[in-house]
Amino acid sequence: MSNFDKVISSLKYLGLALEIKNYNSRYLIQKITYINQALGMDTNYNFTIYIAGPYSKQLTRDYFNESEEIFLNKNNYQLTYKDTKRLDKIKRCCEILTNSPLLEATSTIIYLKKEGIVNDDEIIKKIKILKPHISYENIILGLVRAKELLFKPEYLTKDLKEENDLIDSIENME
Repeated sequence: MSNFDKVISSLKYLGLALEIKNYNSRYLIQKITYINQALGMDTNYNFTIYIAGPYSKQLTRDYFNESEEIFLNKNNYQLTYKDTKRLDKIKRCCEILTNSPLLEATSTIIYLKKEGIVNDDEIIKKIKILKPHISYENIILGLVRAKELLFKPEYLTKDLKEENDLIDSIENME
């Protein structure tokens, strides 16, 4: 099973119609694959920060070599339950699939967090330097989306669970 089969299955699950000749399609493939891999999909692509966020030369080579498979959605990989849970998380952040600057900000922030930069102020400063074309609003929203995507239920402490339950009960009263 190739790594690229997993990529194609993931893109198909997200309902993305892609044409490899189109820059936006290649952009989406790079960013969605990076986010999916950062969340645990075992695709083993090496990503670096590039002009438009996380970028993999290997992935580029694969999608140009296999462009017919992308267009026809041909693949041999059956998504697992864990795969679909990860992809559902990405779907719930649906505006990242339609807002390129937000997708770029979110994927870059996830990259920085994976590299060990976790302080929000430090991340914002770094994004402003790396991506001056991205609005402050998209940077902040990207930070929120990155936290949503990286959040794991086991991070909830007893105190946070109680606070969430209290907030939920107050909201239900309104």
